[in-house]
Amino acid sequence: TPTPTPTPTPTYSYTPPAPAVDCDKIIKQIADAADGGTVAVDMNGTVNLPNKVINALKGRNVDLVLNMSDSIKWTINGRSITDAAGDINMGVLFGSGDIPANALNRLTGERYSVKLRLMHNGNFGFTAVLTASLRKQDAGLYANLFSFNKSTKLLGFAACAVIGANGEAAFEFTHASDYAVIIDDHSLDNPVINATACGSSVKLSWDAVPNAESYNVYIAKDGKWELMKTTGKTALAVKKLSNGMDHKFLVRADVGGKLSGIADSYKVSVKVYYKPAVKLTANEDSITIRWDKVPEAEKYRVYKCITGKLKLVGETTKRSVRIAGTKSGKEYSYAVKAYVNGEWTKVYKSDLVTVTAK
Repeated sequence: TPTPTPTPTPTYSYTPPAPAVDCDKIIKQIADAADGGTVAVDMNGTVNLPNKVINALKGRNVDLVLNMSDSIKWTINGRSITDAAGDINMGVLFGSGDIPANALNRLTGERYSVKLRLMHNGNFGFTAVLTASLRKQDAGLYANLFSFNKSTKLLGFAACAVIGANGEAAFEFTHASDYAVIIDDHSLDNPVINATACGSSVKLSWDAVPNAESYNVYIAKDGKWELMKTTGKTALAVKKLSNGMDHKFLVRADVGGKLSGIADSYKVSVKVYYKPAVKLTANEDSITIRWDKVPEAEKYRVYKCITGKLKLVGETTKRSVRIAGTKSGKEYSYAVKAYVNGEWTKVYKSDLVTVTAK
């Protein structure tokens, strides 16, 4: 019979709780601080701010700085304290929280974001400024703070701060909750829409609207908004647009089955101009042909339409030519090509412009 192997005695590790801060010392420092002064406290791993420290600070124009770690600190001015009751948990957790992934992803898209949870439950009873280290590579960009409402499950814009050269950003808080910080090159309090024309197409892109499930994209036609597409994305390419025209677009967000009002929705106008749109003026014994500059065009060719065929009149780097020797009462049709990126733009029947000579 094999000798039984004794069960090893389990071992346990014990991590003692973080020592409480020295309240009496802090209270004395606050009492001795000059008006406009600062009292800095190393929290040494503890997150509890005792109520008697808060009461000692209340009403004083003194900043109490709580160094929670190398990357997180709180600043509380005594004049902001109103009705703080009991000890306050000043704990901060990055990358944690109850914000659903789909709600955050709809808002962030491809932008960098991080969840932020404040451990206290409810209002602080004072204003606390949280200074936190984000990414140094984002210095100069905007850190947009969104709060999460657990009852409605909705995200709402709360604040925006420019990230400093050291990667830090500071936000004011009056209550604890779950938050998200979204990095962008502008404040999301004033969301923007962009429209970029390329040839006969326009690429639309816009900031995500908090809690939006989809977007209705419209184009203006005959003074009315015509729905083009409903999309869950924050970008859309619109193709085959008429040349030489300003095209207007509207994007309405669907939040909880309700579309944003037209006045509160994204609007943008962009001119599509990828080949010359000709204008003719009849003068005595001549016709003047004009067109606007085509982006990236090196030169232009002017054509006259004779019995359905184009005949080259001339080539120029200017944006107008004068045709002399016209006969009064006779119709003349012209078109212009632009030389862009090594190619001449095409001319269709719709590009021809006709005028009657004087």
